[in-house]
Amino acid sequence: MATKNKITTRKFCGVDLDITEFENTFPYNQQGQQDHSVYSSFNTPSTKTEFLGYEWFYIGDEPDDSDIFDNKEVKSTGTIESDVDGIAYDFRMSGYDVSKFPAVIDQYNKFRN
Repeated sequence: MATKNKITTRKFCGVDLDITEFENTFPYNQQGQQDHSVYSSFNTPSTKTEFLGYEWFYIGDEPDDSDIFDNKEVKSTGTIESDVDGIAYDFRMSGYDVSKFPAVIDQYNKFRN
């Protein structure tokens, strides 16, 4: 959950986005216990995952082919001009959709699919 010293709100495309909205949509309380079914989707038979929280992670200085990105689908297909227009229109009309689980970063600071 958000703490007093943690920055929870940042500008995203000129709009304030508060990560506590993700905490409200996908709640978690205690270490070792998660309250939303989405967390169990990260587990495998050999790996038990534990969600630690939400944070802002700046990626503006990373090149497109940076090793921190592990989303092969986006890297292989890229974004075409019509996608950019459609995404921008949807964002202007509906804002950021906090009902979708945000990107996951592992213990090595790499984004996971």
